[in-house]
Amino acid sequence: MLAYVAAERARAPAAPPTETVESVLERVTDRGIAVRVYVPRHEAADCPLLLYFHGGGWILGGLDIHDAACRRLANLAQCVVVNVDYRLAPEHPFPAAFEDCVETTRWAISGAAGLGVDSSRCAVLGSSSGGGLAAAVALASRDAGERALGAQVLIYPALDSTMGSDSHRAFARGYGLEHDAMQFYWETYATTESARLEPYVSPSQAEHLAGLPPTLLVTAQYDILHDEGADYAKRLGEAGVPTRWVEMPGQIHGFLATMPTEPEVAAALAQIAAWLSETL
Repeated sequence: MLAYVAAERARAPAAPPTETVESVLERVTDRGIAVRVYVPRHEAADCPLLLYFHGGGWILGGLDIHDAACRRLANLAQCVVVNVDYRLAPEHPFPAAFEDCVETTRWAISGAAGLGVDSSRCAVLGSSSGGGLAAAVALASRDAGERALGAQVLIYPALDSTMGSDSHRAFARGYGLEHDAMQFYWETYATTESARLEPYVSPSQAEHLAGLPPTLLVTAQYDILHDEGADYAKRLGEAGVPTRWVEMPGQIHGFLATMPTEPEVAAALAQIAAWLSETL
């Protein structure tokens, strides 16, 4: 398994060309978690804060994979983006990544980073496995009775380790992320069945969703994770959480990691930024 993971990490795509932001800061939290901070051009005083959790099946990815998207979102939404380099499985299985994301969110909100942001306007955003982590952070924040997050953005999130949806069957092979690979990711991140059914691993297992922050949930049409995202959006709405579900027609899993200048990707980023600006 370690050899497979090492090979996949070695062939991870290089970051696409990027746009200019006001500044990029490399920081380490008081828990030793590396973060990359993007300060937008034309930064206003006390702008909002966005925690960004990358995808990669909890075993791949890092600060570079969504560098371009972070830069674009910082400028479009006029927010300071904190890109989190959480620990990866199999070296660090659950709860390592979850704990890193929770602690980094608390660190950023506390003002310990000295970023000069309005921490009362804080959102979490994640894609794929990072979307699952963002949802778990929002659940943990609610459960702990902490200052409410202002928003969560879940992009084709991994929310359900049971993988029993129709979209898992319909798009099991040939559409980028495949069913067998997702099963491997789940089993590598959370090594027992009981752990995989914990709500902070599989947010779809949470008994109730009331009290969560306003949510933007983005799904791709041809994605094994489509149905679990759509179902979570429906449950959020039924629980009284202001929720917007956006389906990207014709897209497959992982489209946000491609060039931000591609029309479909640019449109998705613009929608996300507009919603964040409106909500925060």
